[in-house]
Amino acid sequence: LCTGARLHRQYDTNNNHTSVAARYGKLLIAIKCRIPTILEDATPGEKLRYFRELRMLSQKQLGTRIGMTSHGILNYEKGLNPIYYEEAVKLGEILNVAPEKLLDDYSRFCMPGYGNRIRTIRKLYGLSQVQFAKMTGWNRATISIWEKEIGGHHPNKEAYRRLLRLAEEKGVKINDT
Repeated sequence: LCTGARLHRQYDTNNNHTSVAARYGKLLIAIKCRIPTILEDATPGEKLRYFRELRMLSQKQLGTRIGMTSHGILNYEKGLNPIYYEEAVKLGEILNVAPEKLLDDYSRFCMPGYGNRIRTIRKLYGLSQVQFAKMTGWNRATISIWEKEIGGHHPNKEAYRRLLRLAEEKGVKINDT
């Protein structure tokens, strides 16, 4: 086919570059692929998708391995549901990645110990749970459940932002409390 003749073909797209060259009976194939990278400011869901695809797992395969549906994984990847620490640990084990890489500030706040952080914020104001409930408009029982970390009930993102503002008003960084 290629005795002494030169064969050259090149394929070029944004995703890969392939070239084939044959000269004097030798075949040289060079393939250049764009290796995906994850941006530092990527959302936890974008990071999850990146690491899942890097390990060549489908949403269904990953979901099955951690005991949830593919829709649950999809909701994480789209940012519809937060990835809490407990799930990040399971995902991290399967994807071989530190769980902290799958968390944002909100999810970090909701890591074990969040009850103490909420209690600290309340005490910065010198308030009982009843008084704090009146000040924030939250139910006293909810505050108690959060402070005791009962049943994995976390503050939602809106409550987290409110707690963040309350802490900042007292000069405290919420993740340092």
